[in-house]
Amino acid sequence: MTSFEYLAPTRIVFGPGASRGLCDLVRGMGRRVLVSTGGTPSRHAPLWDALVEGGHTLVFVAFPREPEIDDVERAAARAREERVDWVLGVGGGAVLDGAKGAAALAGGGDALDHLEVVGLGKPLAHPPLPWVAVPTTAGTGSE
Repeated sequence: MTSFEYLAPTRIVFGPGASRGLCDLVRGMGRRVLVSTGGTPSRHAPLWDALVEGGHTLVFVAFPREPEIDDVERAAARAREERVDWVLGVGGGAVLDGAKGAAALAGGGDALDHLEVVGLGKPLAHPPLPWVAVPTTAGTGSE
């Protein structure tokens, strides 16, 4: 099998089995991870096992449907409470959106302060946590 890599403002690694290299890709990002999943996280048990074997502590949050503001704020609060180092989203567009939002708000603040159109559109007051997307569906563009 061939994997492909595309370097842009961020790093994108794709191809069959590319997630098997996740532990190597996240080396140095920290050990405590907020893991954003869909409604059935057990589908990705081999990935969780690999991360744990690599020395990571996993803190799970689920986004079984499109995340609402409260869902993202709860996930960000969990990231703060658990003192995670980075965020991992594994799933479809809703899961990746939830992961991005949690990473952005992990430093604190109200989501409505930062949302455009329905909120105040202010820039983030704190830098977001690093986050990694492992999309399991094609075409959402959420990552």
